[in-house]
Amino acid sequence: MSECEHVKRFGIKAENYFLSLMNAKGVPCVFRDLWYDFQVYDNVLVEVKSCQLSVADREDKNYRAGRFDFNNKEETRDLLTQHNAWVCLIVRHHDQFLLLGFVPARALNKKRYLRVHHARNYKPLDFETWHQQITQEVQA
Repeated sequence: MSECEHVKRFGIKAENYFLSLMNAKGVPCVFRDLWYDFQVYDNVLVEVKSCQLSVADREDKNYRAGRFDFNNKEETRDLLTQHNAWVCLIVRHHDQFLLLGFVPARALNKKRYLRVHHARNYKPLDFETWHQQITQEVQA
């Protein structure tokens, strides 16, 4: 399996993990697979980004922290920022997934890469806090 196929497979698994969280909480969610991944309720856009917890450094056989890759298509980052979609950050270790949190796309300022250990600088919201916030926005 090529590296691209490997990354894509784990991306799909991360999206499935996100969907399972939404289903477990009874949050209506539709997979769109456009420049964003999911539409929650009727108007909340969510882009799911995942990365490995750590990655082997090929040269010296040590490990470095993983990083989220926000796609090399600048137009996608522009659309996420323009619509201030929520970015759901998910960390993977082998086949286990952990929700790191939710960050509004505008806060990321169109970054291409975000190292997993730098994500906390953006104060990601946990699931419950994020859900309360979007529920209030939907009801307003």
